[in-house]
Amino acid sequence: MKRMDYELVLLDADGTLFDFDAAAAAAFAACGSESGIPDASLIFPRYLQINHGLWADLERGGIDKESLKSERFRRLFAEFSLTVDAASFSVRYLQLLATQAPLLEGAEGFVRTLKESGVRLAVVTNGVASVQRGRFSRSPLGALIPELMISEELGAEKPSRAFFSEAFRCLGRPATDTEGVVVVGDSWSADIEGALGFGLDAIWFNPARKGRPDGARPEVAEAASYGEVLALLGVASVWK
Repeated sequence: MKRMDYELVLLDADGTLFDFDAAAAAAFAACGSESGIPDASLIFPRYLQINHGLWADLERGGIDKESLKSERFRRLFAEFSLTVDAASFSVRYLQLLATQAPLLEGAEGFVRTLKESGVRLAVVTNGVASVQRGRFSRSPLGALIPELMISEELGAEKPSRAFFSEAFRCLGRPATDTEGVVVVGDSWSADIEGALGFGLDAIWFNPARKGRPDGARPEVAEAASYGEVLALLGVASVWK
């Protein structure tokens, strides 16, 4: 296996390694059943829309994470006239979500290939700390990527410079030492803009082949599969 030029690869978690929608669907269904919500699966797509919007607000600094945890359910239940306590539902939902660790197809092999190349791996995520640590502990990725940089523990969210500065500190790397570091993630706003703003290289993981945002820098590499990510990193493998 060819050794890559990068010495540190920072991987996003949800949507890059974990199948967040599948995990959320399972946790939401179980929590909905416990809370007496009939046919909870019918309102789950709307939950995803609300949740996505609030996480986008979080990245822009429009809401804090503690408020987000229950606000998404408060809005959902109000919209469907459900008399369910949003705060209590949120607590239980996060407990259940921490037990759900489905990976995207090929994620484990992708990470193992990177690990075997000798590169240092770390996760950079805006997720809830208890959830992310719970999921990694239940996943084969936990042993492959022991270093988790979680915004809730770092005190800053992607895409802020503060997030990456604190992540570098935790990794024992000077904030000015950006050579040889690349971020791989599926969120242009959080992962790619965050990486570029800190002076890091980035690979946009885009299996859905979404269009680039207006004004997106054209030089940013894009990959629709794990095999394409490995090729961009210069790692020889059997991946296609």
